[in-house]
Amino acid sequence: DRGLSYLRRAQRPGGGFPLGGSGAVNSQSTGWAIQGIVAAGGNPSSYRRGGASAPDYLAARQASDGHYRYSASSDQTPIWVTGEVLVAAAGKSFPVSVPPRAPEASPKATSPKPSSTSGVPPASAPSTTASPSTPGKGGFGAPPERFAAPPRQPTPKAPAPASPAGGRERGGSEPTQSAPSASGQLTSDVSTGGSSSPWIPLGIGLATGGLTLGATWWLARRHGW
Repeated sequence: DRGLSYLRRAQRPGGGFPLGGSGAVNSQSTGWAIQGIVAAGGNPSSYRRGGASAPDYLAARQASDGHYRYSASSDQTPIWVTGEVLVAAAGKSFPVSVPPRAPEASPKATSPKPSSTSGVPPASAPSTTASPSTPGKGGFGAPPERFAAPPRQPTPKAPAPASPAGGRERGGSEPTQSAPSASGQLTSDVSTGGSSSPWIPLGIGLATGGLTLGATWWLARRHGW
């Protein structure tokens, strides 16, 4: 009661409250005075001086964009002033209950996208390898020409080796043409006995190795090595 009596005496003409003593009236001090009156169970509208109440002073300080001026002659720190005045302008005092939040809109149901691993492409995906289908029929035609493999060219045959001079007279028949080996080279037929046959140097090598091995064994037995 004594606190409310002090606030009634401290009120200035126009309904506002000063910071203290002989200071200038401002919106922040008026807002805190209103909160004190509400918290003590009083009615701020009954606190009048000069024909105006404390809530009338705050209403006169609000600008067209919603913020509250610091005073009639100053508009300093509008965010700070507005933040401190809003509770008193609503006719409430601290502590205040948290207002309920607006219900959030439920997310819209979306159709599931086709999985990339299902193996089934979406119906709208155009085919990049199929040619236009036959009019009036389903399915796909042959691949377009730009994807078709080039025609295979016939492999040229190796020319037959020239028969040696007098070959017909000695052999009595034409020389046998050798077939290409796995390495791509031509080898002579064994029956022709040509110098390009691999069997002749192989036989010579085996014979030389056998003679060398036999001679070494005979010398070892003779000299007792």
